[in-house]
Amino acid sequence: MLAIINMVASFLIAESADNDAVRINLAGSLRMQSYKIAQAIIDPKSDRASNKGTSTLHMRINEFESRLYRPVLNQHIKHSQQPELVNILSELEVHWRMLKSDLLNGNIDTKHKLLKIDQFVISIEELVNNLELQTEGKFRLLRIIHGFSLLATIVIVVFGYLYINSNVVAPLKRLLSMTNKIRAGDFSQRVDINGNDELSLLAATLNDMSTSLDSMYRDLEQSVQEKTLHLEQARDGLSLLYETSRILSSEGPIIDRIKNSLRKVKQHNSFSNIAIQLTLDGEQAYCIPTNVQQTDHRVDKIYRFSITRHHQQHGELIIHQPTLLSVEHSELLQTIADNIAAAMHADWQQGQQHRLVLMEERAVIARELHDSLAQSLSYLKIQINRMQMLQARGDNPLELDNTVKHIKTGIDAAYRELRELLATFRLQLSNESLKDALAKTTAEFCERADIEINLCYELANLPLTANEEIHMLQIVRESLSNIIRHSAATQAMVSVTADINKRITMQITDNGRGFNSTDVGSNHYGKIIMQERASTLGGQIKFVNQQHGGALVELVFVPRVAHKSSSPQVQPHG
Repeated sequence: MLAIINMVASFLIAESADNDAVRINLAGSLRMQSYKIAQAIIDPKSDRASNKGTSTLHMRINEFESRLYRPVLNQHIKHSQQPELVNILSELEVHWRMLKSDLLNGNIDTKHKLLKIDQFVISIEELVNNLELQTEGKFRLLRIIHGFSLLATIVIVVFGYLYINSNVVAPLKRLLSMTNKIRAGDFSQRVDINGNDELSLLAATLNDMSTSLDSMYRDLEQSVQEKTLHLEQARDGLSLLYETSRILSSEGPIIDRIKNSLRKVKQHNSFSNIAIQLTLDGEQAYCIPTNVQQTDHRVDKIYRFSITRHHQQHGELIIHQPTLLSVEHSELLQTIADNIAAAMHADWQQGQQHRLVLMEERAVIARELHDSLAQSLSYLKIQINRMQMLQARGDNPLELDNTVKHIKTGIDAAYRELRELLATFRLQLSNESLKDALAKTTAEFCERADIEINLCYELANLPLTANEEIHMLQIVRESLSNIIRHSAATQAMVSVTADINKRITMQITDNGRGFNSTDVGSNHYGKIIMQERASTLGGQIKFVNQQHGGALVELVFVPRVAHKSSSPQVQPHG
């Protein structure tokens, strides 16, 4: 009730005092406006026309009237039902009309006008003072109501405090003391509160809960200790697996990596008293004795963990342990043995891959020599035999000269092919992409001859193997070489694109004289080599003349990555 009385009183007084500050401020501003009118009378220079043709004095008078007759001040006072304020405002308005008439009368001197203004300001002061007293009276009433409410509240609070302290706080303190001791782990506490109220029921419930918690806590504490020990062992095991896996996957000889990983196993707290023996392919490769002096291998428990990968056994990890190994430790050691097997298998696969790459490179060299230089040398051998036959028969020296020219031409061709082969074997795509390599190739051939070669590369994010990139680059080089030597072209274009099915299309075009079906020689061998490269890529290549002039070399193939993505299952290499 006290709160409601205070809120209602505050609301009513605040509502009645609404805009009081605005009215006081507005009434006070009338004094300043009076001074501004006096300033306009004293300073003739300020009496100049405004933009609307009104003098400064008239502007000040108009502004004063707008403030005096503003509804928030004028209408509020007239409807406030306070006779004293209404009379003061009425007298002020009458006084203002008389003052306004005097101000606008040019026959009255300035001193008399200023005296009138001073008397008028006194009337304004009276209005301001009454407004302030009215507002202060409202807040004085509000303070009286709040003071009475505060006094009544203090009386009620004191009475309520004494009652609650006796009947609620004291029992709650006893209950709180009991709960604090229960929280600290003392479940032997009991509290005795007589009665039929809620606190007595709560005390009985807490007594029963304390008894139950005492039993549950003992069981839970034992279970937590067991789980904590298990989690710590699992954490240590995972840490050991991570360290050994990191060592096995690092660089260096495989046997050194295995030894370092076994040393890491030996440093682990759970395996500090075991002896480790590693056998690879039936022979002992490494052994770590135990640090415990009294250990005798004749009485140790022996555990063997097979190092097997893809049904191929590489050796055994033999553990000498004075006591029984737990199941968790056995599983951990078997996992380490499996990781060793995986590392050995990966090392073997890497070696096999290196051998396959070496064999493939040698096969490529042999094929290039056979398809280019060997054929040129065979042609030279035929010409030399022909020259020997001509010399033996004593034929016309002109034929001998022609044969010598053929031999010289063949030697030049063989030398040129040898240089192309050397450039091919030295070609590599170590750290640059195919796009960069093609850009360098086109720039290289642009420098060789006065020809403009453009590149359009639109493979986006389609990855290619190194073998595919090499074959594509060599086809481009061979095609550009033929364009420079035979086509008499001024422009060429290299375009590499891929469709939605990841099928790659590479086109080399020019504006030269095109292909001639009667052409033979090195250009013919170049086509054969490019066809073999296309066959290696599993694609097709064609050589056609364009309708608007020039030649077109087009290679179409599906890269290996597209075959892998379309296959339902990728079989591992064994």
